[in-house]
Amino acid sequence: MVLNLTVRKRRVSSVCPLLLAYYLLTPILLSFSLVQAEPLVVGYEYDIDQEVVGVLSVDQRNNTVFIHKKYLESRKSHYDPKRSKHIVYEVMDTALGKTIPLLKINSSVTHEIGRVAKVNDGYMIPVIRERKRIELYKYIPGKQTIQPVDLPGQATTQGSLHQTFALANGYITIVASRDTFNVTFNAYNNSIQTQINPNVDDIGKMLTVDDVTELNGRIYIVGSSVGKISNSISNVWICSLESQFPKDVKNSTACSILEMDAASGTRSKFIESTHAIPSLQVLSRKIAFSPATVRIFRLETKPRTVWQRDLTFVEDGENLAIAGICKDEYIFAMIARYKKSVPANIDFREITSNGKEKKVWSQEIAAGDTLVNIYLSPTPEHFFYFANFRKFESVRRQDGWYDWIGYSVDKFNIREACN
Repeated sequence: MVLNLTVRKRRVSSVCPLLLAYYLLTPILLSFSLVQAEPLVVGYEYDIDQEVVGVLSVDQRNNTVFIHKKYLESRKSHYDPKRSKHIVYEVMDTALGKTIPLLKINSSVTHEIGRVAKVNDGYMIPVIRERKRIELYKYIPGKQTIQPVDLPGQATTQGSLHQTFALANGYITIVASRDTFNVTFNAYNNSIQTQINPNVDDIGKMLTVDDVTELNGRIYIVGSSVGKISNSISNVWICSLESQFPKDVKNSTACSILEMDAASGTRSKFIESTHAIPSLQVLSRKIAFSPATVRIFRLETKPRTVWQRDLTFVEDGENLAIAGICKDEYIFAMIARYKKSVPANIDFREITSNGKEKKVWSQEIAAGDTLVNIYLSPTPEHFFYFANFRKFESVRRQDGWYDWIGYSVDKFNIREACN
């Protein structure tokens, strides 16, 4: 069940008199920080868990397209980790006001939704099954349908299939092979496969491939490695190449290394943004099970550190999101964790391209509920946040308190801040 919200309110944390005086002297700051977010959609049902697992697109007219995951059968117990036997994935298109079925799968089957890509008339959605097989689906908004796509190449891989990323003209697979990974581009319209593994001399020993994106006619790949600078420190490697592959792919791939003081590893992700230059979010830990440090890098001629922040809770790395807004600024959002309180607020920071925290504010998102995770997606004049939350039932059942997962979609106006 999906409801359009018209009465749900968001409350900004109270502001002290001195800070309010500062706001009054700074009109743009006031308009950005104190305007309430506009609630768009909420999905919640008792006895059914459902959540947002990926965002396809957002636009200026409040239209959002996202992938929605729903557990079909009610859980038999509040502590049952399996929840239900079947999971259904749907594409929710708010412009159409409807959901389109994508996939129904047994919850015991290992599976993963890969990176979605915009193509001419729709969106390509890759799915991994059992770490062996790729399935590809195309959502066409104009026809309000999702169609399976025949893959001309081998849909079944040799080795363990870890990730898949859809791009404009094909998809990339990451397959574990012995003690490394094979990075392969597969075209949509033919069976040609292109190996784009980075040179060991350029990046050291590859540990992970974390993310892939495409911008301005180039493909960017990021992961972690050791050995290029230090065998005891996890480095971040970034490689890029032309989307129209040159003949000598390996020697035409440009790679950079970011040295991290992170003996316990790193995790990197390309930031969704409205910028002309790609940016990178990196989480690193010096010690296992310790709070992480989050950094923003701007991939100019050489990667440049824009901003960094040491987090205070071990779990914080799972509960944050970053989006690139305006021409060259960023929004950092993190679920707030206060002592003896339920995490129902999101702390926001607007960060300039020079790393200055221009605006800081807190917004109540799930009054009385618990936030689980968030996604950010920007347009030139707004950013949208997608929040999954956990709501407890008001009455205790015989075997304990039950809680169910729901989701909400909200929009924040940044037109004046960008101007």
